[in-house]
Amino acid sequence: MTTGKQPLNLPPGPKGIPLLGSMLEATPDPIGFFGRAFQQYGDAVRVRVSPQQTVFLISHPDYVKHVLVDHAQNYPKPHNPPGKLLGKGLFPSEGEYWRQQRRFIQPAFHPERMAALVPTMVDSVGKMLDRWEARTGTGEVFDIANDMTRLSLSIVGRGVFTDDMVEEQPEVLEACQEIVRMQNMRRKWWMVYLIVALRLRTQRRKRFRAGIARLDTAMYEAIAKRRPNPTAHADMLGQMLAARDPKTGEGMTDEQLRDECVNLFFAGHETTAVALVWTYHLLSQHPAVEQRMRDEIASAIGDKPPQLQDLPKLRYITAVFEEVLRLYPPAWVLSRQAKEQDKLGAFDVPAGTIMMMMQPIVHKHPAYWEAPEKFMPERFLPENAGKRPRFAYFPFGAGQRLCIGSNMALMQATVALTMMLQRFKVNVVPGQTVIEDPVVTFRSRHGLQVSLSPAPATTGPRQAASAR
Repeated sequence: MTTGKQPLNLPPGPKGIPLLGSMLEATPDPIGFFGRAFQQYGDAVRVRVSPQQTVFLISHPDYVKHVLVDHAQNYPKPHNPPGKLLGKGLFPSEGEYWRQQRRFIQPAFHPERMAALVPTMVDSVGKMLDRWEARTGTGEVFDIANDMTRLSLSIVGRGVFTDDMVEEQPEVLEACQEIVRMQNMRRKWWMVYLIVALRLRTQRRKRFRAGIARLDTAMYEAIAKRRPNPTAHADMLGQMLAARDPKTGEGMTDEQLRDECVNLFFAGHETTAVALVWTYHLLSQHPAVEQRMRDEIASAIGDKPPQLQDLPKLRYITAVFEEVLRLYPPAWVLSRQAKEQDKLGAFDVPAGTIMMMMQPIVHKHPAYWEAPEKFMPERFLPENAGKRPRFAYFPFGAGQRLCIGSNMALMQATVALTMMLQRFKVNVVPGQTVIEDPVVTFRSRHGLQVSLSPAPATTGPRQAASAR
């Protein structure tokens, strides 16, 4: 490829087939396909995925930093028209509108606000565990993915609205579950284009839209209820209602508030829920890790619910979750599009190129991770933090688009895992087939079937501490 008289130095990559490039090969198993491409061609791979579109898969931490941090202004998100679910919320928006919305929302994620959510997290987890009591020791098998979704929705909903919308309005839970199912439904690539082209209103499409309509009703009712007294509760909705544009003095419209509430609801719940499912999948294969988690809890806090001041004492619990995010990052791919031609290391980047960063590949880069396929939570203990480049690990993104709720997710996971381990032993049903399914999030395709038994007796704080 050339621009003017100068040939461009483009990364190597698979040739694919005429017209379609590598689309047919990449679509059924994107992580597998791009992982093989990385192994064959290196840290920058050029892949044609359609007649009009070429992507660069970039897997070197320096390349990730170049795109997400150093030259982020040249690499916005690829343009997509606003969807019916997320609208023009923080997650899909770009440019000046995104910056405006980020300023509106940022106060809701102040560290003091996040700290105040810990009792809410404890209460929501406790209610779930009370429901688990009836299942304990009965041999009943259930999908823990459903419970993790309900728990995360409850916590995020209470953080946004104070009221537990999931528990008090069952139709909201049903709508959210239906929307997630529809989003993660797999279709053959040709079916997608056929449905879009012909605007077919399938039953699934109708259910998806009906779910959004039910969710919208709940959101607008909550906003209308709070308009007369925005500061009635110290929640995220109150913070957003009180926020004002420093230039105009105006606040957000009902539609803007609706979009941001939905973005927080969905971006905030599914990633944490999915990662908690993968945590139990991994713990079932590594009983020594689970025992060390129990020992840490016994030594640090015993059987009392965790409080804010306890979280730093539960460092191994958090490290386990961070290692899960390395191996199974829920938001498994980031894409940016070059506005102008650029240089990436030795390679030229033509304007319009999609830059794709896959965390499951970068997070296992053999140059930066010892035994990259192995589950080793010790990697994330403080004494080991400086042993890898900063951008070899980015489960929450990086730069100005770093996930606004990253700290909340880590706090929630630490609280939930601690309380679950204090009261129960989650037994993953042996022999089930667990299939990695990277769709909207990196899920287990069929969830995870488990049963419950009482937590094993601890040996007490002193013995547990010495055992380590």
